[in-house]
Amino acid sequence: MTSEPIGGKQSKEELALQKLIMDSDFERLEDLLAEFNLFDVLGIQKRELQHSAFLAWLLNPRGSHGLRDYFLRHFLSQAAATGLDSGIESFTPIDVDRWKLDDIDIATERHNIDILIVDRNNEFVCLIENKVGFYEHDEQLSRYLDIVDSEYEGLPAFPIFLTPDGIKPSLETDAERWVAFDYSRVANIIKRVLCMRRSTISASVASFLEQYERSLGRHVLETPSNIEQLARQIYDKHREAIDLIIKAKSTREVAGWPNIDAAIEEHAPDLCSDHHDKWYHRFYVPTLEEIPELKGGIGWTPSGRILLFEVRYRDKSLVLLIGPGPSDTRRRLYDFVQRGGVPGVDMKEKSRLNGSFHTVYSKRLIPSGSSYDLVSDQAKASIQQAVGEFYKNDYWPIVNAIREEFGLESISPDT
Repeated sequence: MTSEPIGGKQSKEELALQKLIMDSDFERLEDLLAEFNLFDVLGIQKRELQHSAFLAWLLNPRGSHGLRDYFLRHFLSQAAATGLDSGIESFTPIDVDRWKLDDIDIATERHNIDILIVDRNNEFVCLIENKVGFYEHDEQLSRYLDIVDSEYEGLPAFPIFLTPDGIKPSLETDAERWVAFDYSRVANIIKRVLCMRRSTISASVASFLEQYERSLGRHVLETPSNIEQLARQIYDKHREAIDLIIKAKSTREVAGWPNIDAAIEEHAPDLCSDHHDKWYHRFYVPTLEEIPELKGGIGWTPSGRILLFEVRYRDKSLVLLIGPGPSDTRRRLYDFVQRGGVPGVDMKEKSRLNGSFHTVYSKRLIPSGSSYDLVSDQAKASIQQAVGEFYKNDYWPIVNAIREEFGLESISPDT
């Protein structure tokens, strides 16, 4: 007579989960994922400003990294070689090798350029447009070159278009002048630093560079790593158990949408559904449908609307987004916000218009730092209150200000 497990016979699903938990490879994967990485902790994996700040630090010969001009010299040499291979004439790697590079001026976000390197001794200005996520919008790159030509007259420009995959700028005129450079080159230079200069830098800097290089590989370059290879191996062995976990997690993750949609329907009745997906519910404003300029969008929702309110499930927030569309309309909406176009409403003024999607308003549905589950009664009450406040205080001022911007009369909420 065989004994049964306490609590009765195990189901097929329970046995599959048990095998997964007891697999030594699964334990190893947990250890790898738990490995500390500052860049992952700070959540900057695809934030361009933070990547630009880190690269500017590495490129600065006077930076606290202790590398002097080692990183800068290799970066410029490889970019120059890439440019020459593409028919873009500038300086050569031989020029870079003989230069003294200890007296450069380096800045981020000067003239809205991601990274700007000015070297008056060697007579060049290097501007780096850093695109980790979205790519450039119309005439952005040519505008930056015009600024450099005006501000640094007599210094030849050396423009670099830095992306994860090294693609060329979308406009042919830009592609003829900008050197297309990819993040794998950056990762390789960092590896070279760790191999050739580890003895000259502190342990903390070496650890910092190792973490950044791993973060690039995992989140920007998306290259296979030990983690990905091990994860695939585990999935092949335990497909049934992992699919069961994914299904349970997916169902739980989006269970709060009814609370959100009910609050919109009850407290913001003028918002109408546009396109929804798992993580985002989008709404349009009927009283803005009279503005034809707001209907020329492409590559976002099937409706072609450029301006939509969007509820972000993971962020637990309600935002107003300028989506993809004609650059003149997007620029007009951006400039309107920058001028303080909605008196009394806290709009998100930014130093420049973001790529495909630009947030101009944001309202949290759950207090920051709250641990509310979106299906809970506390979350339901918080969402109802937040949506009510948005509709009462912000919705109509925003809508009427946009109508006035496009030459339409304001309307009363009671209309």
